Amino acid sequence: MTNVLFHTEELEKCWIDCTGILKSYFQNIIDYKFDLAGQSTEKLIKFVNDYENLNSIGHPDKFYNDCFIFKEYANLLSSYAQYWSQICSNKYEQSWDTLQDILDSLRNIKKFTLFDKTILFKFLEKQALGLEKLYPYRFFASTEIVVSQIECSICGKNINSNECNHIKGELYRGKMAYGIVKEIKDCLAIALVENPADKRCKMQSLDGKPFKFPCVEYLTKLILTQKINPLYISHAEETIHRIPIKDSKIGRNEICPCGSGKKLKKCCINKEFAQKNHIEIILKKDGILTSNDLISLN
Repeated sequence: MTNVLFHTEELEKCWIDCTGILKSYFQNIIDYKFDLAGQSTEKLIKFVNDYENLNSIGHPDKFYNDCFIFKEYANLLSSYAQYWSQICSNKYEQSWDTLQDILDSLRNIKKFTLFDKTILFKFLEKQALGLEKLYPYRFFASTEIVVSQIECSICGKNINSNECNHIKGELYRGKMAYGIVKEIKDCLAIALVENPADKRCKMQSLDGKPFKFPCVEYLTKLILTQKINPLYISHAEETIHRIPIKDSKIGRNEICPCGSGKKLKKCCINKEFAQKNHIEIILKKDGILTSNDLISLN
């Protein structure tokens, strides 16, 4: 079958040469040795950089573009190991940003490859989008700014002018074109949005209190006690539990079961049901990914 990640035989060969490093990485994830898995990605990135430098003469653009994809894959694995290391260290705010790094790498790989035909990438995308639901972040800041000029990362010219022939987000000999804002003239507005392009600009809770991470804390316990492995987690589903209020034994002065933190008499006492959001972690039906699923790109 045809390799779905690379377009050149050279990078397919490089992939085969890296099989030992990749197997070591995933074995460390299976063994809950996330820091060691991160060290494996450092070796992988060095291997690819050395390979590109030694074989760069006389190759077409697609060779360099394949090198970009391989490096993006290495960055993906690095962020994935870092994410679980942060989870185990209770660094929940940092882990959210790392989760966005994972999704960014997946989007880049998806854009330039036959991503959807690969078991590993589909698994990681579904898992990462599911893990987002475990966090309390629901609103994000999005700015509307006026800039003087946006410089092209490839040629240095105004990326919105006719002088620049590069398209934002496309690859040119292994480098992605993007705009570099040289000067911000004014900030017109800051909006609160639910689905921004970048979810790293998190808004604090409306009552000013620090966010709590009960769902992520529960996931942490499962990982630290080795009751589940990251490669067992399929995704997370958000549902609503309906808790009967009438004819229940919940006292008027007890905390309302809807999760508001208020007493029942000041919350859902006149309702038939109290509704409470519920997050469920879904495991893979067929268990952990196999070594073939993890390494194969066919």
